[in-house]
Amino acid sequence: MKKFLALILSVLMICSALTACSSKDSKSDESETTTTATQEKAKNLSVNSQLVAKKLKSLEQKDKSFTLCDGGIIYRGDSGKYGIISLDGENDTGEKYIYCKSEGNLFEVASSKAEGDGIAAVNCLGLVDGNGNTVLEEKYAACSEINNRYYRVCEVTETTNKKDEALVFGTEGFLKIMPDETDTLYKGNWYILDVKTNSLVDGATGTKAYMPKPYGNYLECYSDNQTAFYVNGDGKKLPENAKLNADGTYQVEVNGAEKGEVYDNEDNLLFTYIHHNDTETNYIRSANSAKNYFICQNEKDGVQHYYVVDASGKAVSSNFSQSIQVYGELILSEKKLYNFKGEQVIEGEYSSVQVDDTFENYYILTSESNSKLKTVIDKEGTVIVKEGEDISSDFPLRKSQKDGGSYYLCYKDKDFTLKADSHSDWIVSVEGENGQQTLVNCLSGDKVIEGGYKSFAITGNIANGIYVLAFGENTADIYLVEAQ
Repeated sequence: MKKFLALILSVLMICSALTACSSKDSKSDESETTTTATQEKAKNLSVNSQLVAKKLKSLEQKDKSFTLCDGGIIYRGDSGKYGIISLDGENDTGEKYIYCKSEGNLFEVASSKAEGDGIAAVNCLGLVDGNGNTVLEEKYAACSEINNRYYRVCEVTETTNKKDEALVFGTEGFLKIMPDETDTLYKGNWYILDVKTNSLVDGATGTKAYMPKPYGNYLECYSDNQTAFYVNGDGKKLPENAKLNADGTYQVEVNGAEKGEVYDNEDNLLFTYIHHNDTETNYIRSANSAKNYFICQNEKDGVQHYYVVDASGKAVSSNFSQSIQVYGELILSEKKLYNFKGEQVIEGEYSSVQVDDTFENYYILTSESNSKLKTVIDKEGTVIVKEGEDISSDFPLRKSQKDGGSYYLCYKDKDFTLKADSHSDWIVSVEGENGQQTLVNCLSGDKVIEGGYKSFAITGNIANGIYVLAFGENTADIYLVEAQ
């Protein structure tokens, strides 16, 4: 058992170096709970926002290696143990953990290894925040982020020789996704931790190896008899006839399905609508969670119409005779792109649209005739990049040039002039003389951080603030980059 536990810890340490604790080249999947404060701040952002960097702290790199994560900075010192420094550099736990791995905005840690070969030696992991505060005591076998609010935690209870009973399993030499004859199998229970309240969610538990799926503040869970249910952090379960949207909004049929009620992610009633009567039928689904837009499919007198409604249920777009998809403030219907007035904003047919989720100002359109051909426009329909190949489906925009390098679009110049190997949320690291790196704002082309740094690690976003760990010769400097 000791050998098995030591192996688990060593393998997980290797995995942690390959996951969230690194310079980010792409955004994490966004099914997260967005706070009201963040939403309010995001409303003030524009493509003309200036990015200003403030140096917070310098960390001595002697005998230490630092790794920037979403919730703080992990380091390892001479003792071989790990410590955590808060993102602002003000708090340091000291070297106290024999194991430490980033899990979203928290850290999965073990302070010590239990003696003996029993279950206690496996149930040794907990969660702490970037200041070292305990979020979950160290008595679990595994802690996995579901989204920013929820974590699945597993506690093993006994070994088993039945694969369908196994919750946690592993073998000497490596870890697997699926067990086989050489694995040690453990039975146990999984629970859901709500970090908003630092408590386990009532009624959300099971014994099968299953990861609940997040829908905003709600989770899709399955009982051990495979019955699905939706529950939030307060232990509230949705009615069986509820239709849950990806952003956590949902619809419930009432009055014998004659009417429907639409609720937001916080269980507030937004509006009531006619679901079905003798003359018409309406179906509602979420379209844009940031703006509380919904799509209404209306059938009346045998004729179908599709249109967008706001959070009050009021129609805010023209009617369309065919199904629609909403991207920011634009609508895709029958492979053509329209504004809410029903006016076509650009000629051509497109199979898909991607909108930047920071400003909702830029759109990547994929040609229906050739998926490699991309056109980039702003929300007014002005072409930023003419139809071309090798444009990445991400923001800021990147394309490969003839010299083999990757170039990012400077939005002010409307040209791919920023040569860099990586990006994070509208800033890129551009290499200068002697291999020195400079952080550049892709929107304006202005320098954000310079000063002879070898590399940067970046986390966060413009709405909340971007934290940068800038590596020099002997120090690693912490910066906070904010939009003004």
